Amino acid sequence: MSVTFNKASLKRGKVSPDECLEALADPFKMYYEDLLSERGNPRRMWVGYTLAERRLEIGVEYMRNNVDHIYHARKAQRESIKRAVHHE
Repeated sequence: MSVTFNKASLKRGKVSPDECLEALADPFKMYYEDLLSERGNPRRMWVGYTLAERRLEIGVEYMRNNVDHIYHARKAQRESIKRAVHHE
């Protein structure tokens, strides 16, 4: 699997690619299903913590060819936290 990033979103949210990957690796991360992308791919909004304990919301589009595209990254907003549920 490879991961691509929307660099404009990273810059706007002041989030590094490494922080995105850390939040996605959080064993206690939560998520909710987002709307399908314009290309018809499933998307999920994850809420997790970085190693520096920064809580982020990370939007991932699951593309064909085994590519995950991070289209959204920023400090977790109250609405995303409320919508996200922990799944095992």
